Amino acid sequence: MLEKLLYRFRVGHAYWRTAPFAEVAELYASRFLRVVAQNLIGSFIVVILYQHGYGLASIFGLLTGYFLYRGTISLPFAHVIAWIGPKTAILLSNALAIPALVALSFIGDHLSASVLLYFAFEGVSSALLTIATDVQFSSIKTSHKAGREISWLTVTEKIAAAVAPVVGGFLAFRFGPQSIMWLSAFMMLAAALPLFFSPEHLRRKQRVTYAGFPWKRAAVQVVTPALRGYVTTAGSSVWSLYIALFVVGMSSDAVYAELGIFFSISFLASIVVSRAYGVLIDRRKGIDLLRAGVVLSTLTQAVRPLVSTQLAVGMVNASSEVANSAYGMPILRAQYDMVDNLPGYRVVYLALTMFFLSVGAAAATFAAFVFVSLLGDIDGLRAMFTTAAFISPLIFVHGFDSLRRRC
Repeated sequence: MLEKLLYRFRVGHAYWRTAPFAEVAELYASRFLRVVAQNLIGSFIVVILYQHGYGLASIFGLLTGYFLYRGTISLPFAHVIAWIGPKTAILLSNALAIPALVALSFIGDHLSASVLLYFAFEGVSSALLTIATDVQFSSIKTSHKAGREISWLTVTEKIAAAVAPVVGGFLAFRFGPQSIMWLSAFMMLAAALPLFFSPEHLRRKQRVTYAGFPWKRAAVQVVTPALRGYVTTAGSSVWSLYIALFVVGMSSDAVYAELGIFFSISFLASIVVSRAYGVLIDRRKGIDLLRAGVVLSTLTQAVRPLVSTQLAVGMVNASSEVANSAYGMPILRAQYDMVDNLPGYRVVYLALTMFFLSVGAAAATFAAFVFVSLLGDIDGLRAMFTTAAFISPLIFVHGFDSLRRRC
C-alpha cells in the first residue's frame, strides 16, 4: 500500500518517470546518508588541521595539492566508472571514504601520515562520487521536468547538509573531533547499503574515448565549473577558517558547535528556495535565475571581508547558499541537456567537468596561500574574498546554448 502511494506521488509529480521507483528511492537514500557523512566532518577539516599545528599557509598549500590531485585522477577514473557502472562506482567511493576517515582519526598520534592518507583516499572517493552521481542522474532524469527533479535532489542534499554540521559540531564539542570521524565512517558504510538492492541501471564495460569529442563546442562549458570551483571554495574552506579565527575564536572545541550552527542555518535557507528554483527552470526562466544568482554571489563575496559579528556571518551564509543554488541549478540542468546531445561522451564530458571544478578550487586555495603568505592571515583572507567577487561575474560567460534561449 505504501509503495503504491509513493509511486502515485512520484508519477503525479513527473519525478524520474524513466527510472524504476526502487532505484530512485535507493539513490536518494544513499545520497542523503553520504551527504550527512561528508558534512559531519567536511565542514570542520580545516579547523582540525589548524588545531593540530598547521598554519593558514600550510593548510592552503595542502588543499591546493589535494584539489590538483583530485582533478588529475578524475580523467583516468572516468574509465573505471564507464567499466563498472555508476552505481558500483558510488559503492566504491563510499568504501574508499572509510579508510580516509579512519586515518584522520589518528591525526593526534601520526600527524603527517594521517593527513596525507586522508587526502589520498578522499580525493579518489570524491572524484568517483561526483562523476558517478552525475552520470547516474543525467541518464535517468525526465528532460521536460529536469528542473524539478534537480530541485528534489538539491533539497535532499541540503536537508542532509543542514542536519550534519550542527550534529557534528555538537559531538566534536562534547566528545572531541575524533568522535565525528568515526561516526562519519559508519555513515559512509550505511550510505552504501541502499545501493545493493537493485542492479546497475546503465550498461557496464563501456569504453571511454576522447576521439571525436566536440572540444570546440564544449570548451567554454567545461571551463565554467572552474569558476564555480573558485567561488565555492572561497565560501567554504577559506570562509570556515575566517569565521573560526576572526569571528568565533578557536580557544576551545566550542568552535565546532558554533560553526555547525552557522552552516546548518545557511543550508536551511537554500532548502526553502530550491523547490521554487526547480519550477522556474522548467518554465524556461533558468537564465534569469542564473543572472540573479551570479549578482547575489558577487555581492556576497564582496561583503565577506567586512564581516565581524556572528549575526553578519549567519546572513552572509544564508545569502551565499541561496545564490549558489540560483546559478548552480540552471547550469547543472544545462550540463545534463548537453550530455544528452553527446551520445557516447557522457562520462567524458562529466569527468572533464569534475577536472575543471577541481582546478578552480585549487586556484582558489593557491590564491589564499599567496595572499596569506604576503599579507598575513586576516588581510590575506580578505584579499582572497575580494578576488572571488571579481571571479563570480565571469560565470555569465557559461557557453550553454540552452541557457541563452531561456532554458
